[in-house]
Amino acid sequence: MKLFTINDRILFYHEYVTSVDTGIIYKPLKFDWQKAMRFLHMKLKLPFFSIWYSKEFRNFITKDVIIIFDSVLTIQAANYIKRKNPNARVIYWFWNHIYIPSDLQYINPTIEKWSYDYEDCEKYALKYNTQFYFKSLLQTPFDSKEIMDFFFVGADKGRKDKLIELEELLKRYNLKYTFSITGSKRQESIKKWMPYDVVIDNILHSKCIVDIVPPEQKGLTLRPLEALFFQKKLLTNFVEIQESEFYNRNNIFIWGIDDETQIVDFVNSPYDETVNIYIDKYDFKNWLNRFY
Repeated sequence: MKLFTINDRILFYHEYVTSVDTGIIYKPLKFDWQKAMRFLHMKLKLPFFSIWYSKEFRNFITKDVIIIFDSVLTIQAANYIKRKNPNARVIYWFWNHIYIPSDLQYINPTIEKWSYDYEDCEKYALKYNTQFYFKSLLQTPFDSKEIMDFFFVGADKGRKDKLIELEELLKRYNLKYTFSITGSKRQESIKKWMPYDVVIDNILHSKCIVDIVPPEQKGLTLRPLEALFFQKKLLTNFVEIQESEFYNRNNIFIWGIDDETQIVDFVNSPYDETVNIYIDKYDFKNWLNRFY
């Protein structure tokens, strides 16, 4: 089996993976104009698009299983690898909600389409597999002294206003927080991508992870699993999390449903460790096994 993602930023987890090979689809680009040219090349459907692929991806030949993570730039790559290796089992893994359903028609019909979003699976006849995380991370020694109450890191994606609203709530209760919003010009945000080891460091120094999702989101993001694996509280607006087996009111605060006046008691109360029995289900190795 081989996993391919669009670039090394998405491949943040490669050092935690021991049971499968990983690789990147596109060779690194230093300048924005190069990225613009690549995107234009794709949109115009011009020939020789493979010049943008990494050498590893272009030369990859196998009859085994290939998993490609979704992106606006990976549909052509999935079709390319299927043409080169028609006998290979190619899995196209939607790690995001499907915002442009018309894109599905461009995926080679012999490519398997899977998603972590159960509503997308029902709507578009995709195969379902859960979100995943890594038990191996829990074996890494970290300094875990908690110095802040709430932590969020992520791209703006239209949730800036909601995060500003949450900031005002936390300020009213004198709670400490760090919100790092990429793609935003706010003073509190960061302008550059945060390496994942730094994300983990912030998680471990926090009592509660913040998870803000758009209304159409119906699958678990990575943040609830970060909370589950690292035994951290979770504040989320994802109402459907009540349907997950590890939902526990003592550990998960649903913003918009739970009583905001109880937020201080929530973040300072002990974590209920009985949910730890569900960690194995979401571990990366079991995620891989479910494809079989």
